[in-house]
Amino acid sequence: MLRKNIYFDTGLCIKLATEISPEERRRLSQLISKEYTYCISPVTIHELLNGLAGANDFEASKKPLKILYGVGRRKFLPLPVVFVLKKLSQEIPGGIEDFTQAKAERWLRVVLTAENKHALLTGSVAEPGRKVGFGVNLHESREAIDRMKRGQINRIQSLQAGDIVPAPPVFWVNAFFRMFLSRDGTSEELAILRDKLDIVYQLECWIWKHTSGASKLNPERQGTLAADGLQLYYLADANNYFLTTDKDLKMKVEGSRQSSQIILWEELCAVLQRSKRNRGQTGRSRSSSPQSSEGDSALRQ
Repeated sequence: MLRKNIYFDTGLCIKLATEISPEERRRLSQLISKEYTYCISPVTIHELLNGLAGANDFEASKKPLKILYGVGRRKFLPLPVVFVLKKLSQEIPGGIEDFTQAKAERWLRVVLTAENKHALLTGSVAEPGRKVGFGVNLHESREAIDRMKRGQINRIQSLQAGDIVPAPPVFWVNAFFRMFLSRDGTSEELAILRDKLDIVYQLECWIWKHTSGASKLNPERQGTLAADGLQLYYLADANNYFLTTDKDLKMKVEGSRQSSQIILWEELCAVLQRSKRNRGQTGRSRSSSPQSSEGDSALRQ
């Protein structure tokens, strides 16, 4: 049986770092190690690096990144668009940069090793066995997130003004081919992509519904929907699951069959509580509990 994949949203990493006890994090890590292949989304990385860029307390702001990196054995997802193109068996056009495993690993290791933000920004973070220093340009993540938010806000304002109109499914899907492959999709390709990105289209429908007529939707408060939509691209693979604290997001896409691939933190907490009760009832000792994975230490700290 194919092992399921799971990836975290940004809010969950922050919650785990600031509100959840080490014991609960340990149980979460054990559950994920047992049931899933743990994946890391580059969208989550960029959002957390964006937060680190503007943080006053560097060490405290690193904790969600430590949670993200340290859950256990991990694999890194490609950029959302690259992920979908690969699902369509399309060649990746030149100019679309992928977020490689090696690049992601380097970024997170350097960030977590850095003693302060200055060392990170000046490229003076030392790594064992290397003579040169490394750094991460946090401003790139900040600028990328700001562009996404501003683009989403401008788009909602244009919808409210009637400057752009909602697109039927076929036109919406074909826009993906035109944007990234500079051509129209075939009827077969359009049908496949419409099916794989159904949950993303449902989010678009929610936006369209709430920007029409007498809608009071405040565009300035909807900027994060851009990142939310990108996270949903990974659900084009029916084996991928998105763990989030965002109940509103799941509500917005409840009309999609893929909404079952969104797991709410509170739902997983119920599983963890049942597991805890079952262990108590059977009287299992700590020594007989599952062995910790390589990254459990980050969740226990």
